[in-house]
Order: sequence, then structure tokens, then C-alpha cells
Amino acid sequence: LMMPILKDKSIIATYGIVENPLATWKQYNFWEKCLLAVHAGVPTPGLVGKIDCYQKKTLLTIGGYDALKYKEIGGEDADLHLRLREQGKIVETTAKVLHLHYLDKNFKLIDWIIKKKNTARTYGRLLRIHGVRLGVKGVIAFLFKPILAIAVFIPGINFLAIPMLVVFQFWYYRKMFMAFDTLLDPRIILVPFIGIFLMYYETFWIIEAFLRRIK
Repeated sequence: LMMPILKDKSIIATYGIVENPLATWKQYNFWEKCLLAVHAGVPTPGLVGKIDCYQKKTLLTIGGYDALKYKEIGGEDADLHLRLREQGKIVETTAKVLHLHYLDKNFKLIDWIIKKKNTARTYGRLLRIHGVRLGVKGVIAFLFKPILAIAVFIPGINFLAIPMLVVFQFWYYRKMFMAFDTLLDPRIILVPFIGIFLMYYETFWIIEAFLRRIK
């Protein structure tokens, strides 16, 4: 993490690769597996506050993390990355961290829904504050599910959107259908239906956070 900055003083931050190990994911209960299925075993590079290195002067100049605008919903890590990106070069490194989530044996369906609400509100807040600064890739990542969910009701394209909406559930939660223990769990039947519900639920909260005035 430090070497790029030591070699090039114009680099103001570096970041590594975060991974939620598949072996750990297999220890979660059913609903927590649903929550983290898309991320399990997938190395994700990014400046997310878990394995980063900053030029202290720059970090202090921009005020560090914004704990007010993102209070209770998260997203302060992505916000920091976007603000730092305007100050200078940020470089990816090969440093790696295993992000081990809490093994909550009492993790319930309602907990999954609440987590999705908070994530959706994070997306809405980031879209409101940073807008086009997220870049095309960032905006598409945040809005793909809402666009697909809304497309179902648009004449002329809904004949494509409806099957895509269904197929997306099996792709997004594919690990649930590929793991022997979850595939044999009777609750697996509910996963595609809950997944569709969550897409509309998230869409509502993205819009809510985007429209809500920031105090």
C-alpha cells in the first residue's frame, strides 16, 4: 500500500482488494447467505476504508469521512473516494484483506430487507451528491436494478424486461442455487420472488434518498 506513494509523491491514496471468502459465506445462515451471495468469493478492488493508504495532508484537507451526510445509511467510504479522486491520483495495489462478516445465527429475512434498504439509500444519496462524478460505470451499477424493474411496465420493451427480471434473480443469487445445502432448503423457492420484491423496494429507497433534502 505504501510503496506507490513512496515512489510517486503525486499519488494521494492507494487501495487493495477486499474479499468475502466463500468458505466463510458457507457458514452463514440461510438469509445472511442470500444477502452476501453476490459478493462471496469475488475479489473486489476499491477504496472502501478497509485496506487503504492516504496522504495525511490531503485527507485532512478534504475533511476526512463525511459522517453527517451518510449517517446511519453508509456510503461515506465511496464518498471519500470520489472526493479524493478530484485531488490527485489514486492507485490500486495487490494488497488483500479478507472481509469477515459477523456470523449471526439469528439473521432473519427482515434483517436482509433492512440491509437492502440501507444500501439503496446509500446509492440514492451518492447519486444526489455526486451525480455524473460517479461516471457511467458507477451510475449504471447503481441504477441497473431500478431501470430493469421500471422497464417491466414500459410498453414495447416489457416483453424483454419481464424475462430478464426473472433470469436476473437466478444470476444474482446463483450461489444459492449452486450450493448443495441451500438448494435443498425449502426456502430456496422464495428467493427469486423475494429478489423481485427487493428490486422494487430498493428502487423506492433510492428515489427517496435522492429526493430527500440533505440537512
